[in-house]
Amino acid sequence: MKENFLDKNFTLFGKDMNSPDANTDTGGIQLNYRNILNTITEGIYAIDHNGLCVYANNACWQILGFGSGSDVLGQNMHRLVHYKHANGEVYPGRQCKIGKALREGIEIVADDEVFWHKSGKAIPVRYHAYPQFKQNELIGAVVSFYDISQEQLQ
Repeated sequence: MKENFLDKNFTLFGKDMNSPDANTDTGGIQLNYRNILNTITEGIYAIDHNGLCVYANNACWQILGFGSGSDVLGQNMHRLVHYKHANGEVYPGRQCKIGKALREGIEIVADDEVFWHKSGKAIPVRYHAYPQFKQNELIGAVVSFYDISQEQLQ
């Protein structure tokens, strides 16, 4: 079974969401972090220090054209969806801005790149890559993104 990055690192309202009572009634609202993340329309994925996907919300795999999250779990996300520029030129991993977040532990924001849909179509995206640390050790990154195709048409 693949290890889930968020399972090891998620708290909500100061409560460890991995505890048996993680589904918490807070002010009359039933909360479950997976439900929250899966209702967000932004794609969100988490990668480990090797760039392998350890979590993907529903919007992530849907925007990218995959049938389910299991299609991206364990995959190198750069090779899967970020391997070339919009002009078709290869995008080496060592030049990747998301990779820079992983290598240098800095937050990256970009809106001048594309992710590649499973069908081969380029998707212009705006993304944020947030490095993730555990006890001061860089362990991966969380990337949130959304399709900016409609914005570019205006």
